[in-house]
Amino acid sequence: LVNGSTSTGSVTVGVSGTLGGTGTVGGAINVLGTLAPGPATGIGRLTTQASVTLAASSVSRFEINKSAATTDQLFTSGSLALGGTLSVSNLAGTPVAGDGFTLFQAGSVSGAFAAYALPSLSAGLRWKTSTLAQGVLGVEYDPATYVGWAATRSFPGGASGQSLDPDGDGLA
Repeated sequence: LVNGSTSTGSVTVGVSGTLGGTGTVGGAINVLGTLAPGPATGIGRLTTQASVTLAASSVSRFEINKSAATTDQLFTSGSLALGGTLSVSNLAGTPVAGDGFTLFQAGSVSGAFAAYALPSLSAGLRWKTSTLAQGVLGVEYDPATYVGWAATRSFPGGASGQSLDPDGDGLA
């Protein structure tokens, strides 16, 4: 764990290693193992002024807390190359459509995560990963479900999809 500052040297996290904490790393970070910003338990921010590379073998573990409106964060004024798996756990609260959780801030972002391990959401919602290039994991309605579809529609006379289709079978 980095809870203070390291020197200006670069850091490579091996496949079985973990880099976490709430401090500042002085040099570039290359993660082959696990990146886990924040303290061992709780929310926090890990910072570097240099580039960060998340290799294909890496797992980036972030905690969010919907109730407290906080998230673990990685901050770099340099470049961030995404890769590997993004794993998120929600400590408290229930995410709703329109929520956005800032996981990282970077001077520039390239690449993408190859896999996701994300918390379950309420019916009709899905995680919006298309905003990760801006560092934000969002929540949106899933139009492939009836609940998501009905939430994005206008019904006559102020009726809701539920009142027009009380059994939820998609037929009014």
